[in-house]
Amino acid sequence: MNVRIDWEPGGGNSSGRQAPQGRRPATARRKNLLLLGAVGAGVLALAGALILTPGQDGPGDSGKNAAAGPTPSAGTAGANQASDAPGLPRGTASAAGRLSSRTVAGLPRGFPRTQDGAVEAAGVLAARSLDMYRMQRADRDRYQKDIYATTPLADFEESGNRWRSSRGLDDAGALTNAGGDRRYTSLCHPELGAYKLESYTPADATVTVWFPCITGLIDPNKPGGLENSWRIAQFALSWTNDDWRITSTGSGTYQDPPNPRDSGQPVTSYTERASLLQPLGTGWRLFADATAVRPAEMEEAYK
Repeated sequence: MNVRIDWEPGGGNSSGRQAPQGRRPATARRKNLLLLGAVGAGVLALAGALILTPGQDGPGDSGKNAAAGPTPSAGTAGANQASDAPGLPRGTASAAGRLSSRTVAGLPRGFPRTQDGAVEAAGVLAARSLDMYRMQRADRDRYQKDIYATTPLADFEESGNRWRSSRGLDDAGALTNAGGDRRYTSLCHPELGAYKLESYTPADATVTVWFPCITGLIDPNKPGGLENSWRIAQFALSWTNDDWRITSTGSGTYQDPPNPRDSGQPVTSYTERASLLQPLGTGWRLFADATAVRPAEMEEAYK
């Protein structure tokens, strides 16, 4: 079962990359949110072991902003797509986890014991960080047990219940009052951000991922309705039982995630990414499958 739910019910194709024609300007609002963790005092980007501040979508959240439809500045975001922007080289690890050799509950696992394998493991954990709130319980339990080097915290169900209840979702993450073509989307997009390999040995690796998440209701009768938040998460991984598994997570030395000038836009140019990450030091890279094109859920919400 593929449990990556881009919207409920009815699903959709999250691979579409055509820019939508939006109708509403962004109403950007920013608030600083502390990252809270569920493994010791650490902070997680992975929803599978989170304790969330009420109202948050997840740790590393820079504050929710109304996701905007196309604007002239955002419309040029794809202009640099064919080249590596100044200051940010393109890496060889993909955010989609193309090196994975198996799946657990429909999500990529089984990454090689290489630098790219560690980066892809972290990228997938970031990309799927809200999926666990929308899995069947059995799938969620299997995935949690597989991604941790040690036993995950048991109180995830309580935080998951709060998250679903605040969004009108049932225990499996589907809208309790769907009606017509209304769908709830909750996708994170590392391919729209960047990563940094902080350290690596064949036994341990630390990877930081900066990425946006898009959540909200897609209603054909009400264009818009999505919120965007930028996040930053650091994954400490160990090579355990032939895979990269989480030993701890946190924000590292990073505090609030960098926020683009138009914080309602989850898509920013490669050049702007380099500028935003420059204060956070060197070593940042684009994922191999990095893009500067709006995700399919935004196309659907603003058509």
